[in-house]
Amino acid sequence: KGMTSANPLDFPSYLEKIEKDQQKTGLKEAVVTGTAQLDGMKFGVAVMDSRFRMGSMGSVIGEKICRIIDYCTENRLPFILFSASGGARMQEGIISLMQMGKTSVSLKRHSDAGLLY
Repeated sequence: KGMTSANPLDFPSYLEKIEKDQQKTGLKEAVVTGTAQLDGMKFGVAVMDSRFRMGSMGSVIGEKICRIIDYCTENRLPFILFSASGGARMQEGIISLMQMGKTSVSLKRHSDAGLLY
């Protein structure tokens, strides 16, 4: 909760664009995560919103997705991701690219635990 993007590369007007998307969507970032229950079954969920920076993956997106996957793994819950992404967020450079590997590792641990995703 409360995580927002930084500007690690000092990319011109990046934070202003983030603020504009926050005002437009009412979201802090391009993904909302949490738990839900459907027909009595609890599960973890992440929903990406392409209205926020085209759903691109930056450091906060990767961190939030990994946290919910790890929570699901620890609590033996299935995980659902609704992906709507424009790819890696170029304004965060290599940091955004690292999120793809980071989320893959979390998903692998989840899968290795015999859990659904």
